[in-house]
Amino acid sequence: MYYRIDDEAWARVVERQIASLVRFGEIMRDGLGLVGPGSDRAGRMRSAHEVFAWMEKVFADAPPLPSARPEPKTRPGPETPRGPETPRGPEKE
Repeated sequence: MYYRIDDEAWARVVERQIASLVRFGEIMRDGLGLVGPGSDRAGRMRSAHEVFAWMEKVFADAPPLPSARPEPKTRPGPETPRGPETPRGPEKE
């Protein structure tokens, strides 16, 4: 038996994880104002915030997923047939 996962499932999972990281970076930034600029805690928070701000920029500047790009209108050669759309039972020997 096997399971079929929606073609866009992994993209959605990663997009949600990225959104969570971005939101955590925003929370970190907001927290900097609460701890005061000169404390050791603020220094650690600034360091963490720099990492999250960097990640946010990297993800914002990243190219779109290949599956998000429009497919060409014509494809060279015959189309490859797809496998079964429903799960099969256990393989018998």
